[in-house]
Amino acid sequence: MKLALYWLLCASLLTSQLYANCFDTLNRFRIRKAVTSNILVENDARFMTRLNKIEESGSYLRRLRKNKSPAIHEKMKRQLVKLDGYLFTGDYATAHRELRPLFREVEFSSLAIKALDVQLQHVRSLDVRSIEQAKQVLAGIDIPSRFWLDETLAKAQTLDAVVDELVFIRAGYESKLGKKFQEYLLAKEHLERLVEPGACSAECAESVTRLLDSLGVKYNSDRTRFSSFLEVGDELSTDGIRDLIDNHRVAVISRIKHERNAELFAVFREFATQPAVVEKIVSLLVGIPGMHKLKLVRVFNFFLDAVAQTKHVPIINQVVRSQGDIANKLDDLLLKNGNFGGNELLISFARRNDLDSKRVWNQLVSYAGENNPVVAETLLKADQLARSRGPLDLLQSKTVLPRWLIMAASAGGLGYFWFGQNSSEVESIEVPEVIPSSDGIPREDDFVQDIDSVAQELLDPEVINEILPENERSPDSLKDESFFKVMKAWFLRLI
Repeated sequence: MKLALYWLLCASLLTSQLYANCFDTLNRFRIRKAVTSNILVENDARFMTRLNKIEESGSYLRRLRKNKSPAIHEKMKRQLVKLDGYLFTGDYATAHRELRPLFREVEFSSLAIKALDVQLQHVRSLDVRSIEQAKQVLAGIDIPSRFWLDETLAKAQTLDAVVDELVFIRAGYESKLGKKFQEYLLAKEHLERLVEPGACSAECAESVTRLLDSLGVKYNSDRTRFSSFLEVGDELSTDGIRDLIDNHRVAVISRIKHERNAELFAVFREFATQPAVVEKIVSLLVGIPGMHKLKLVRVFNFFLDAVAQTKHVPIINQVVRSQGDIANKLDDLLLKNGNFGGNELLISFARRNDLDSKRVWNQLVSYAGENNPVVAETLLKADQLARSRGPLDLLQSKTVLPRWLIMAASAGGLGYFWFGQNSSEVESIEVPEVIPSSDGIPREDDFVQDIDSVAQELLDPEVINEILPENERSPDSLKDESFFKVMKAWFLRLI
């Protein structure tokens, strides 16, 4: 019995050790795959091509909007107006809490990147082969913010693994810096303009000066909490941070993707308020062979549902619950339908698939058919369009689409950007707690990959022809036409 227990214990220990080694190997493979991804190893020409593709898609998205100004700038203008309200009323505390997470994330991420650059330089310059020798040499060197290096040395088996791990950690901070820099820049420049002579009252200037002296690396509480970040130095300027981004590819990609994504959100917010336009675009796109499979079509359809759930369903519920006669219900529905423009409310009503809504809708159609043929024809057209769109569930069903679509489709203009975040969520973000966990560089979660897919689909020449007016198309949108389309156009011009 004792022998059996002994062998069972040995087997358990051996199994746990094998699992641990297997996990370490898989983790090492994950990091190695990430740091050798295209963005870090491609030459300058390929990297330029990558940047151009992202920026071209952002420019195209901007042409889809009525307001051609950069979307991030327009978003920040609205938020800075709110910030001015806090400052002009002397509400310094609220202004400080709005800006504190943004400045902390940008400036402490910059310090982290500078420190990790120093550590990578030391590791790469070592003239040793053994990891043990490397630990001995590095232990005698004064390296700022070395907690990343010490943690990496403790679990790495080779010097290459140390380099990979440090690059992987740095990429996480690069991604954060790139995503937040534009908002940080606009907010900081706005505050600095307010302290110029004659820009605002003496009290206002005093509050702004106090605010600038208590954000980011100047905030005493953060200097105490994250003192190890400051070992690399606390001298940071806007130009210095911009240079830091330009010298780190992950930060560059994250920055321009964030700008592109802002344009995409702005386009979706405009489309969300124009369901009839979205319906027309979707009907045109699905008429092109193969286009019904596009993720873009799924997104547009989801917008139609989201707008209906947000704006129309509350009114539909009131009509269905009303205890008045059917004539009053019809008058009430038609009156409210006029507030939206078009017949979107009627279409949403006809799409409802619960029994009560179906019963009331059929009563409305029957009553209109007996008393007002014009209204009956309008209701029947709405019913026909509703059938083509599909049912609208009583409850918001779960969707495979990401949460950001729900926020954008609600046309509330909130979410994703730092001012729109819930204060409790923002306060929970602490730079030192960030541990990179994505499988790829740059760090991309599912919703960013979905945005990439949609943005790429929007560049399809056939999609451009349906969405963008002909007089606003760039030459690039025309040169990619198929050979047969070019020949057809040439033949038509000839005859």
